[in-house]
Amino acid sequence: MVPIRLSREQVRKINLLVKLGIYSNRSEAIKSMVEHSIDLEIQRYLANPRVEQTLKVLLTYKGGQDPIKLTTKKAAAELVAEGRL
Repeated sequence: MVPIRLSREQVRKINLLVKLGIYSNRSEAIKSMVEHSIDLEIQRYLANPRVEQTLKVLLTYKGGQDPIKLTTKKAAAELVAEGRL
């Protein structure tokens, strides 16, 4: 469970979706929208061929070489998307 704060306007919009019958309740609406947003963010990064290739390299790294060390607050996918990795 992750507690979040929503503005009154956001809650009104969610309530409208429930009243229209698109979702059976607010929890279902919020969960569905979060899942959809997460999927879109992942697709946005993985759609970049450089990101996909770098992630494959990182995921199949078996050691024996110097480890890859990132000294940034950004994710590897973000650095590749910016052309910095």
